[in-house]
Amino acid sequence: MNWTTITDPAQLLAVPNQQTGGWFWQAMLITLFIIVFITLIRYGWQVSALTAAFVGLVSSIFLYYGGLVSFGWSVLLFIAIILILVPIIYWSSPSENI
Repeated sequence: MNWTTITDPAQLLAVPNQQTGGWFWQAMLITLFIIVFITLIRYGWQVSALTAAFVGLVSSIFLYYGGLVSFGWSVLLFIAIILILVPIIYWSSPSENI
């Protein structure tokens, strides 16, 4: 890595991806998902997982438009989690609360 070729913040943020084969920011998104999930687990696993997936989705969209992650594993993973959890939460809740 030649540090003299970095001329703007976007290139500086891309350095970890170049050194790890493109998995650094994806690992940061998964870490953020786990931290939010563990933090909110006291409200129930469904709320915790849905909120963590939403935070991961929004973060991955920002990183995708910044050019730091790919669309496939980063954005679609969190969309899939949300699409799986919404029916589970809907069908597992009592009917009088809907």
